[in-house]
Amino acid sequence: MSDCNHTVPPETLQQLLSRNRQWAEENSGLFPQASQTPPVLWIGCSDSRVPESVVTQSSPGQIFTTRTIANVVKPTLWPEHLFDEDSPSEGVDTNSDSAIFFPVAALGVHHIVVVGHTRCGGVAACVPDGRDEEGKARAFNAVKSDCSAKDPVEERLYDQLPRTMQKWLKPVRDLVDRLPSDTRVEEVIVQNVLEQVRTVARSTVVQKCWFEDGRGCLESIHGWEYDVESGELKDLGFSITKETPREEYLQVPLSA
Repeated sequence: MSDCNHTVPPETLQQLLSRNRQWAEENSGLFPQASQTPPVLWIGCSDSRVPESVVTQSSPGQIFTTRTIANVVKPTLWPEHLFDEDSPSEGVDTNSDSAIFFPVAALGVHHIVVVGHTRCGGVAACVPDGRDEEGKARAFNAVKSDCSAKDPVEERLYDQLPRTMQKWLKPVRDLVDRLPSDTRVEEVIVQNVLEQVRTVARSTVVQKCWFEDGRGCLESIHGWEYDVESGELKDLGFSITKETPREEYLQVPLSA
């Protein structure tokens, strides 16, 4: 347990601005002068320990990024259309659609990587109480003592989360229900990455790019995992390309 001290020095924000000015002066040659043409779309978790440009030593303009809790995406799924008057469909997140459509159809990214990370609290919260307690404990911040009613508290159980977060994490919760009851948190994290790779591949944006209007340069979608303790990225060896048989990842009947 640790003391519940959330005091933040008043100069914190000023330090960010100051460090930015120093960085901009020292790296003035980094900034792209032309329009952005990133080769990669990074779909990652919002966790503050996984800054994609830092961990890959990438310069501005190299990675287009969208980050969400537990790296979950909820795009419109093929064969639903993006431009129907009554879209989006129930369960679709418009940010997910936009964050895939723009880099694929407008910027011409060649690769998409879905990146999860070890000790993911969003995934751990979806694992029921009583399962892999050690793994769940490692995924959360240390329990704090002497907290007041107004201090921030990290909820550790799915049923205690706000309804909006429960709704967002439902795909992960559903995944947990499909996995064996002895599946450990770290394996759920990996399986969630693979599930999100399939979801991206099933999206209307990707399917149209690959099999209909051909708009874009997308070659492949990959699953990676970042280790927050070692700082290393791991290729999970799971990829989907245009050549991957569609029945391997589509969950709707293919038209003739």
